[in-house]
Amino acid sequence: MLYNSAENYLKQNNNCSKLLPQYLEENGYLDKSFVYETGSAINWTKNGGWIGQWGCLGGKGKCFGVGVVGSIDKAN
Repeated sequence: MLYNSAENYLKQNNNCSKLLPQYLEENGYLDKSFVYETGSAINWTKNGGWIGQWGCLGGKGKCFGVGVVGSIDKAN
């Protein structure tokens, strides 16, 4: 769901600085059940997901990253 939210956002917008869980949730790209972190952890959801701007390999352009932190059993 995090990846799809980011991909949908990027298809409609060209501003990677807003590629954060709070913005995605508030603008209908990400389901509100993810609940975003605030403060210095603004790229994190409260259930262990991460989303945001990420440097492309070799410094070529802008990319975004999506990550899920937790046990492999839960991720599967």
